Amino acid sequence: MISQIEKFETRLIKQNLAQHREMIAICGLDDTIVKSGPFGGDVLDSVLGSISILGLVCFVPHPLYKEIIRLTARRVSVISPEDCETRTFLHDVPVIADHAPGPIIKALSRRKGAVFRDGSVIARGVVTIEEAFVCASSVIHALFINYFLDYWRKIRKGHVTASDRSHFENIVENLFPIVESGPRLGYGPFDSESVILKEMVRAGKATVETGLVDSFFGNVSYSQKGICHISETGASLDELEGAIVGVPMNGSSSVGLTASSELGAHIGVVDKTGCRSILHGHPKFSVIASMMCEEDGVCQYDCYKTCPRMRDLYGVPIVSGEIGAGGLAKTLPARIKMDNGAIVYGHGVFATGSNDFRKPFNKMVEIERMARRFVLTECARARH
Repeated sequence: MISQIEKFETRLIKQNLAQHREMIAICGLDDTIVKSGPFGGDVLDSVLGSISILGLVCFVPHPLYKEIIRLTARRVSVISPEDCETRTFLHDVPVIADHAPGPIIKALSRRKGAVFRDGSVIARGVVTIEEAFVCASSVIHALFINYFLDYWRKIRKGHVTASDRSHFENIVENLFPIVESGPRLGYGPFDSESVILKEMVRAGKATVETGLVDSFFGNVSYSQKGICHISETGASLDELEGAIVGVPMNGSSSVGLTASSELGAHIGVVDKTGCRSILHGHPKFSVIASMMCEEDGVCQYDCYKTCPRMRDLYGVPIVSGEIGAGGLAKTLPARIKMDNGAIVYGHGVFATGSNDFRKPFNKMVEIERMARRFVLTECARARH
């Protein structure tokens, strides 16, 4: 239990989700309650003993995220982001007024994660501390996207105040830089299974280390000789050792039951483009840009499932389609191309490569850079 607590405390710092260890509390229920640090005091012990969970993560986020949460949570009791992770995983995010046990217990009895009006984050894990970490990471990811999308919508309606604008400009000034280049990845094609697995592990770590995946969500695959090697469902992209499965692409085996839920989309893209490598992440500005549609708020479609428009971002296709075994397995292969990428509405980026993961990784970075420029330009243009 202690090693798990230390592991995820380090992750919070390393992934820029938190800044100071003394402002992090991770609690686990073993034979007794095991906790890191004094932050949260006896309140978290009370919460952990009052609901059927085994782990809690509570912390003050990095100042950038803290300010976004604080601004978003000022006047509401529930925040309802519209991105994919919220829709499928969080549903909504309760806002807690103070750090008293009662309101925390009420919020976490209903949802996996919540935020406080002061900008702090708390999340629970029913079975593991890892689950609580994933929830907390997803909350920050969702509220970041929600903040920028909400600001853009307010600008379009002419509802932005001078105070709103000042806060927004301060947040933009403090954004993390987009990585120029990631770790050196291997040259393909890869023929042996051992090399394929090694390069998939390297690509997964690069995606997390450069911030292209904020949480455990995302996947990677490499197809060779009729086998799609793909990360398993629920696997962390920076810990793929032993979490990759080889699935026959002709459907002749049930081994795919443990594969990523987006296996169908990967196989469809391989069949359509002839690519070998696919990298999928959730870079934040790409997600935001995909949701900034001119028909926002007026069309009658479920945008994430059945958008009929052929949209793109500087030539990069934006597609709808329900994730997992849903419509994405049809919509994504229809528009993505070799050595290129596509953005899935409210979800993330898929990028392809003919031989290895160098082009998919670089393409994902390029798309995120374009998306960030687009989002900030659109918000700036609307001010004048």
